Amino acid sequence: MADIRVRYVDYRDEQAANQPFPVDVGINNLETVGPVGWGPVVCPDSGVVNNGHMTDVTLTIRDSAGSVVEELDEPLCVPVNRPSLAGQANATAEFQPSLPPGEYTVTAEVAVRGNNGTDTSQPQSLTVSEGTDSLPGGDADRGFWQDPGPDGNDGGTDGSDPFAAIPGVTATEAKVGGGLVVLLVLLWVAAPYASLGTSLAGGGR
Repeated sequence: MADIRVRYVDYRDEQAANQPFPVDVGINNLETVGPVGWGPVVCPDSGVVNNGHMTDVTLTIRDSAGSVVEELDEPLCVPVNRPSLAGQANATAEFQPSLPPGEYTVTAEVAVRGNNGTDTSQPQSLTVSEGTDSLPGGDADRGFWQDPGPDGNDGGTDGSDPFAAIPGVTATEAKVGGGLVVLLVLLWVAAPYASLGTSLAGGGR
């Protein structure tokens, strides 16, 4: 069986009614060697040893009574683990559901083609409200479910992703924020040297 599972389900947990909103589902492939063979169960490749497994990712949304109100599917090639993919999902499925007002739960499932294994996230709550045009893209908290992994970490092979474990912040947002902090520190360190250069230039006149 392929060692592939849902790493996270990421979306803002309060949304405006009848407006599409983004849901990202990160998928991890913990294998380090690609499958051998050809056909629809492996990622398109020119060699005998393929890049990874073909999967079908399903996003399921249920209402408060437990009835399925939205089910979206996306085929996804999930490559094998490589050093360049450490600390992040190997592949991401992107969905754009739209719902009437109500309380919902969201789950995601990845099924490896060829009856080669499945994995399902835990249910995560979602509130859809009427008359809240500013909600999509606003500051509402994110619904964020993350696979704890076999070692109790973040679902990666080494538990080294410090960003994905921050509820309400995507990895991209956290990395951009980290980059700004580093830039501010560099400017603070460089400030005395800039002042010294200005003084020297003024003294030479």
